[in-house]
Amino acid sequence: MVINMSVNIEKNDQGRQLLLNLLRKGNYIFDMRKIKQTAGELGISEAYLPELLRRLVECNWIIRLKRGLYASDGNIIGTTDIHPFVMATNLFTPSAVSHWSAMHHWGFTEQVPNIVTVMTTCKVMTPAMRRGAGNDCLWETAGTRCRFIKVHEDRWFGIMNIWVDERFQVPIVDPERTVLELFIDPGAFGGITEALSVIEENVAGIDIEKLMEYAVVYGKAAPAARLGWVLEKFGIDGKILDRLAGVIPSYYAPLEPGKPHRGKCSSRWKIIENIGINRGCHAEDGYQTGC
Repeated sequence: MVINMSVNIEKNDQGRQLLLNLLRKGNYIFDMRKIKQTAGELGISEAYLPELLRRLVECNWIIRLKRGLYASDGNIIGTTDIHPFVMATNLFTPSAVSHWSAMHHWGFTEQVPNIVTVMTTCKVMTPAMRRGAGNDCLWETAGTRCRFIKVHEDRWFGIMNIWVDERFQVPIVDPERTVLELFIDPGAFGGITEALSVIEENVAGIDIEKLMEYAVVYGKAAPAARLGWVLEKFGIDGKILDRLAGVIPSYYAPLEPGKPHRGKCSSRWKIIENIGINRGCHAEDGYQTGC
């Protein structure tokens, strides 16, 4: 996102001095602790900092991400251009680009998301939540819309760092963790058909061993069962898939959550093959009502 400068930099010599000193230390994302420390080194009064920061934001030399947190791309002449992934992953720590945003980054979809999706172990309280305007974890900062998905600390794995430009690295879920999310919550991607499409088009490029390891570490039966069923359908050797056997549920799980639990049943994977079955269909239509 690009923000145009509109104020002469000579009107903010102290602000420029503060910002340059932050940048010299490699601080492109900075909170009030770093700001106060740097201001103290320069002899700038803390009492003046709120006004100084307001002017810096108005000059578009810095971007306010949230209360007490600011960002700069290091350019104080011209424009400030911060990658949306940078803004999103710095709102809460730890966090990582995930779901549709990761899908697009790794080339699993051509759809360009208009919201940056981020998973985090933090409890997220958005400004809208504080106002009582809903419980959707959607946060908008400097024109970038971010959606946060909370995960348990035990399931915080499969994270790597990537460079988005010459200054910023951001955490993102790796390709295999991205694929696993398709089986954990198919509904977040529009249904299990998205998982089928991704596996069909990318099976040769996915590290199947790592993907299965992730499913075992995640530890939930239904996602592992869906994954095993789909991988087998696309020709992965059954002996390789035996690794998932210890996670397979004792009950039958639906391949497509949210749809009626009717359809053919896979005894190996304990899966109800309910793809394409609509709400309102009946046992007499040829589908089983249970397995």
